Amino acid sequence: MEKREFFELLLDTLNLTETEANMDTTFDSYDFDSFAKLSIVMLIDTCMNKTISPVELVACKTLGDIVDLAFTNG
Repeated sequence: MEKREFFELLLDTLNLTETEANMDTTFDSYDFDSFAKLSIVMLIDTCMNKTISPVELVACKTLGDIVDLAFTNG
């Protein structure tokens, strides 16, 4: 999977469009609830076969950081 494709899935998961958000959009720009955050964790698990902790997700400042997290090894 390409980063661009994952980003599009992330936007879909968060019910955002490319006119509302981009890779530089801060995660705090929107008031994402715990369901949205859990959905991100599940998206990364499903698409990337990778388990992340809530601490790793909270450390992300932008949507691009979430994409980078999904593509990091470890």
